[in-house]
Amino acid sequence: MYFSSGMGLIRTILIILLIYGAVVLFRKYIWPLLVRSMARGAERYVDKKMENMRNEARGEDIISDKDGVRITRKKDRTQGPTDQSLGEEIDYEELN
Repeated sequence: MYFSSGMGLIRTILIILLIYGAVVLFRKYIWPLLVRSMARGAERYVDKKMENMRNEARGEDIISDKDGVRITRKKDRTQGPTDQSLGEEIDYEELN
């Protein structure tokens, strides 16, 4: 009877050690790969957004298709509101 409970204790300790070893290996080898992959993805996302912002500031519109072909179009900067579309000017009088 005492022998069987001793085997159960040894079995439990071995299971705990195996789980601990698996966690250590995961943290040492797999976790850095996951973090590095996520960091690269975030870096690509930020680079793409920054490139879009730079192109907007330069007045360019870039379209990329699935084959990697990039088409650049210059935006017309004269499309802003004109004086006629702003409406009439209102003079305010000061009241005492």
